[in-house]
Amino acid sequence: MKVTNLAHKILLLKGERTSAALCAGAEISRETFSKIQRGDSTIKLSTLKLIADFLGATKEQWLELVIAWVKEQIGDEAKYLRIEPLNAPMDNVTEDAKKLNELLASFSELERHEIIICLHKLVTSFMGKKSTNGARKKRI
Repeated sequence: MKVTNLAHKILLLKGERTSAALCAGAEISRETFSKIQRGDSTIKLSTLKLIADFLGATKEQWLELVIAWVKEQIGDEAKYLRIEPLNAPMDNVTEDAKKLNELLASFSELERHEIIICLHKLVTSFMGKKSTNGARKKRI
């Protein structure tokens, strides 16, 4: 049996616990755990969360599990992607972001929506993405 990256990470977290103890503690069936060990990509993210919570995974370990799970969901095409957690936590917001948030809060919902649309157009134009009608947008 080929052990997948996700299965390997779970087995490392599992440590000396028996599979039966993990299944009971995480409230998952032995069949589900067997699927994970086989690399069956149909397991739900919520199931993975139950396992991680039971095993006491840290935030960093949880992110590693999620990345491994996403790669299994994608399959062979995942080799073309580099998926990694951000270096800085998302809750560590910079002062500029806080100021922007405060500024946006001063606009109405309709105005915020229009600003977001303009920003989206700006970003897609800058990146040279195709518009919905198939024509290539100009770079600014």
